[in-house]
Amino acid sequence: MADTLFYVIDSSSLIDMKRYYPMGTFKTLWARCHALINERRLGAPATVFEELARWDDELHQWAKKHKKLFHDESAFIQQQNEIMSSFSGLVDPNKTNNDADPWIIAMAREKSISTLLDVCVVTEESKRQSPGKKRIRIPEVCDYYSICCCSMVEMFQKEGWVF
Repeated sequence: MADTLFYVIDSSSLIDMKRYYPMGTFKTLWARCHALINERRLGAPATVFEELARWDDELHQWAKKHKKLFHDESAFIQQQNEIMSSFSGLVDPNKTNNDADPWIIAMAREKSISTLLDVCVVTEESKRQSPGKKRIRIPEVCDYYSICCCSMVEMFQKEGWVF
């Protein structure tokens, strides 16, 4: 089943992967992610690249070398518009930068419609919210659309990766 899964990855997962699994130490892990990109089974909307570009660090340099990871958003703009009209709390209206969250879900929805692959969103966000917070999280919207949602480590497990 793993070879029929397409993963749409959130910047939170890539940032955590860099933090907890440094590229110089966990070379095999990063090579396996590169293989998923080459197999066209791991992707992200271009707004994830924009989020990573806010810091000119090792992860941003890695992202620049793996442009095949990032997909043009014009293919799933209709899905993004629908998501934003249904879940306006998904994005902080006071934020000055584009938020990738609606694009991640839109890409997952579009891929699940247009391909024969099962799609899973990879994010480190959880459904749990702090008391008083009204922000909607990626896993909640994925649940609404019946889209698989998992953490980065769960993606490793789905792929059967052992280190």
